[in-house]
Amino acid sequence: MTMRLVAGISVLALAAVVLSWSLTSASSSSADLGIAARLGHEQVQELRRTTSPEYWEAERVLAEALEVLEADVQTHDALLKSLEPFDRMLDLGSAGRWGEAKAVAEKFQLGYEHLLYRALSEGAPSDVIVELVESNGTLPDDAITTIASQSLNLKGWSGAAELARTLVQTHGLDVHFVDQQGRNALTIAAEYFYDIPGWDANRDSFELIEFLLDQSVTTKPDARGLDALDRILLAILDRPGTVRAGIELLRYLIGRGAPVELSHRQVAQIISASNAQAHARLIEAVPELL
Repeated sequence: MTMRLVAGISVLALAAVVLSWSLTSASSSSADLGIAARLGHEQVQELRRTTSPEYWEAERVLAEALEVLEADVQTHDALLKSLEPFDRMLDLGSAGRWGEAKAVAEKFQLGYEHLLYRALSEGAPSDVIVELVESNGTLPDDAITTIASQSLNLKGWSGAAELARTLVQTHGLDVHFVDQQGRNALTIAAEYFYDIPGWDANRDSFELIEFLLDQSVTTKPDARGLDALDRILLAILDRPGTVRAGIELLRYLIGRGAPVELSHRQVAQIISASNAQAHARLIEAVPELL
């Protein structure tokens, strides 16, 4: 009997350890498994020196739970195996081998949504993206914010504005999309400017912002959130070396009608407290911030 008790406790310990790493991928039956493991542990601790029927029932339930867990592990392994072509597709895309990536998607019937998102995120050529849009059958709702938030970070890649223009003309790209954080493509693009020689993000930011303004995209997509001017000023605060480019963007947006509000003046005051020289340059170029 002592041997059976020890064996029961060992099963419990094993199940608890395995359960701790598998809950995130377990099937719906894992809820029962978790309950069984917890109750089994409590009951064994209370009844470990007894021979009551409750102890043996706890041991039996836990053994059944372990069988369910083992089945879940097999399912998890099979799932990982099935993801290998998917990972291969995305890796090929990231390497710029879009034709091969598309062939993997076709061979394994993976669809084109994720490959299209990867292409939008990594500055793929416009013809590749147009082909993937046509294969996918539709553009994702957040295509324009994906272009703004991802593509502008790519050193040496130019063409965010041209890509957006092409997709507006060919596939009805929604340039006014606002994400869950209250950002649109214009407010996102306004954050990506740097004073780094040879970096194309400044030019791409200006070109995309100009295109979006021409499309009547607002600089203030969320009345309660940060607008384009807020984001530029906060970027200047966080990256003091970007004052020149930030001032250029501010003057351009204000010249295109972006209103200067109290929140902008407040951020300017914060800049003055941390970097008096940057604040002086800022106020000289944009006196509206006083």
